[in-house]
Amino acid sequence: MPKSYQNKGGRGIPDRWLDYKAVGKRLEGTRFIAFKVPLKPSLTYHLRPTDVFGPWELLDAVNEDHGTLGLIIDLTFTSRYYNLRDLPTSLLHEKIFTAGREVPNDATILDFKRAVRRFLRVNKGNDKLIGVHCTHGLNRTGYLICRYLIDVDGMDPKQAVDLFNSSRGHNIEREEYLDDLQNGPKRSNAGMEELKQEPLRGLARQRPGSMSVDDEASLADLSVHTPSPLRGAFCPHQRYSPLLRSVNIELHSIPTDGKLLVQRLSGLDLLLLLLMLLMLLLLLLFLLLVLLHCLPQTLQIRAGAEAGPLRITAQTNLRTSGLGLIRDDITATERTDIITIRPLCHMITPFMIKNILGRI
Repeated sequence: MPKSYQNKGGRGIPDRWLDYKAVGKRLEGTRFIAFKVPLKPSLTYHLRPTDVFGPWELLDAVNEDHGTLGLIIDLTFTSRYYNLRDLPTSLLHEKIFTAGREVPNDATILDFKRAVRRFLRVNKGNDKLIGVHCTHGLNRTGYLICRYLIDVDGMDPKQAVDLFNSSRGHNIEREEYLDDLQNGPKRSNAGMEELKQEPLRGLARQRPGSMSVDDEASLADLSVHTPSPLRGAFCPHQRYSPLLRSVNIELHSIPTDGKLLVQRLSGLDLLLLLLMLLMLLLLLLFLLLVLLHCLPQTLQIRAGAEAGPLRITAQTNLRTSGLGLIRDDITATERTDIITIRPLCHMITPFMIKNILGRI
């Protein structure tokens, strides 16, 4: 694995997450399948495509193995890895906050049994799978699946552990989990048929970046009435680098057919829009300064003592020539120490004034 992809939990990726196989195989004779936590797109945008593993990649992996995933039991002790908006609508989700690096308590074990029993009751007529994950889909996941097989199905502890390890593709690592499964007491099943909470359904109707049939039809109809943008022009529905793809803003517009079209602006689109607005603001400021300098001004310049008393009155236009000025129609009237010049559309600098005095 490249060094740049080794991590210690940085960039939102869990520590050692890349070291584990994404999805295991179905545990033979059961409805269970184990996998590491799927991550939402904003946490995986910097990964190679082959390393990306989110809810939709999970669904693909299970389908490729000729299975149908129905329920996800999430054992992670956080909600930052994904949420219901990232889950396909075909999936149910049940959250059981389970602390890592310690054997789950009896209440957590009972919650897990209740979630499994309820799903099996509702799905007697199909073969939908129960997906279970913690961070790596290994220790907490392996413990609770094996705990269920031992306590509810009556499976031999060693057989349960071997079945999980071979199906997951990785072995349960923590000795305290293995010791409790193989040598600890069975947990009570009392109350596992009671319904404590209902699982929630995912809210994502389509993959991130994909477009529904209605949206495609709306865009096709809109393109008939809208000319193609010029090369380099700002295009709201254009996809840019995935670096900022996770930042999404919904832009609602009404096409000619009256349907609501939802276009997604990426973070880079937003950045370009802000830069354009800033450039426009600077242009307006420049035009304002030019307008102010084009107004008639009177500049009084005191000549130095070496110039002697000389009064020059000039009412003319000054124009630049290289680094200096060319004076037009200057008439000396009397000696004094005041020079009055009325410039038009030019800013007079000290260097320009020195040139004027040198020419007189």
